[in-house]
Amino acid sequence: MESGSVSAKSTIIRTCAAACFAALLTTTVSSQNAFQTPSATDGELVDYIAATVNGEAVTLSAVRQELRWRDLPLVDVSEQRRILQLLIQQQLFLEEAQNFVIVSDAAVEREIDRMAGAMSRETYLASRRAAGISEGDVRERVREQLMLFDLVQREFRPKTAEVSVTDIEGYYQANLKEFTLQERYRIEQVFVSSTSDTSGDSAARLTTIRQRLTNGDLTLEDLANETDDDPSLLVVSTPDPQPMNLLLPEFQNALPTLPQDEWSAPISTESGWFLIRVQETLPTTRVPLGTELRTQIQRRLEQQRLESTMNAWLKERETQSDIRILDETLRPDSPPNSPQSTQQRTTLE
Repeated sequence: MESGSVSAKSTIIRTCAAACFAALLTTTVSSQNAFQTPSATDGELVDYIAATVNGEAVTLSAVRQELRWRDLPLVDVSEQRRILQLLIQQQLFLEEAQNFVIVSDAAVEREIDRMAGAMSRETYLASRRAAGISEGDVRERVREQLMLFDLVQREFRPKTAEVSVTDIEGYYQANLKEFTLQERYRIEQVFVSSTSDTSGDSAARLTTIRQRLTNGDLTLEDLANETDDDPSLLVVSTPDPQPMNLLLPEFQNALPTLPQDEWSAPISTESGWFLIRVQETLPTTRVPLGTELRTQIQRRLEQQRLESTMNAWLKERETQSDIRILDETLRPDSPPNSPQSTQQRTTLE
């Protein structure tokens, strides 16, 4: 069965699953076929089975391949341990998907084109090869992503409770702080860098500029033109209002006593000196529960419920499955920095 729209796939792959499964959907990898065997040197173990899931092998190479996809260090044992757990959980989901999901080659190719984005397919695949990921690995990975997407759509979403109007309104009322916009400020700034200012007294220089701006002898536009010839001077106008907590601490200290539309005295910071003027103050407001916000809350609740459904399934399936971690250093309860063990491994011939 081929998947639905690309945008729908991307949304579900990124957001619909539980914490363990969400990570897998964004970066899936086959535990049997999608790995490259490292080059062997004298006395070096090339590969081994790190774990088995109902008799299916999850190899060290599969773990390393997943680390490559995520641009994570290959030798970090804590990351290897985390990725192995994800691959084990992935295998359980894929076992279920293989019972009724078939993904066509055409669907795989379309998804690769989507992943390539603005670059050509050839450029994208070349970038994967440069990271140690073959074209075959990419196709296998994409196929598994689409299988997992269809599994979510066919197996888990129908079992997830629908979100009602009452649910949406209840969530809104219970999380009013989240939907409250704190007081915000639209600020103009004049900045002089202490390191590149050749005047020798940045504060005095800004005091003069402040006086000229206040008297109307100088406009910000004129001052901005001067910055072309003076790299130490910068004029900044904040287009979007900012809440107090996102402003520099020195600005936060000055704002309570600074009248609107008046320039401050020079303000010293680690990077240099500032003049600031508040163009506009927007009061604390609450986002109304309109159509757009209702839709956002509905989607959030749907994802949470879907996540809960999938987590419950995964927990039950784990108890029913034969999962064996053969590398003791990669077990969840191993010390974080335990040395790599050479025991309890099954070497691949």
